[in-house]
Amino acid sequence: MSDSFDRFLRWYCADRLDERLRQAAAEWLVLTALGLSPEHQDLPEALAVSSALQAPWFHGPGQESSPVVFPVPESPPAWLLFALWGPPHPGDQPAQPLLHRDWLFWLVPRNQLHPERRRIGLNPLRRAQGDGVEYAALPPLLAQRLPL
Repeated sequence: MSDSFDRFLRWYCADRLDERLRQAAAEWLVLTALGLSPEHQDLPEALAVSSALQAPWFHGPGQESSPVVFPVPESPPAWLLFALWGPPHPGDQPAQPLLHRDWLFWLVPRNQLHPERRRIGLNPLRRAQGDGVEYAALPPLLAQRLPL
């Protein structure tokens, strides 16, 4: 990456916790886990990705944590992949949304969610689907369950 492009990205994406950047990073990771080229290919039609940010990042100093909530698309496809980004503690290092180690994933068939559901909290997701998988387990999980 050229130095000017790197500087541009640091300026344009100064808020590494931005929701749009987090969602784009989650989709990038899923595409690479599928063995697809993020620059040239979209997510499969059978899959939607919903990302959320884990505490303590989404609240200010002295504020209580808010619950982690994932949005559910209005007309979701057959599979929903919930992606939780939990970067290192604030102040450790700048957040890097493409670090595999900072993400957990849940692949959920759409028919396991109520048809009118528009969001799901982390705790209900964990109760229903377990603790999620790390990035290393994502490629075989997607390959096993998704028709490509």
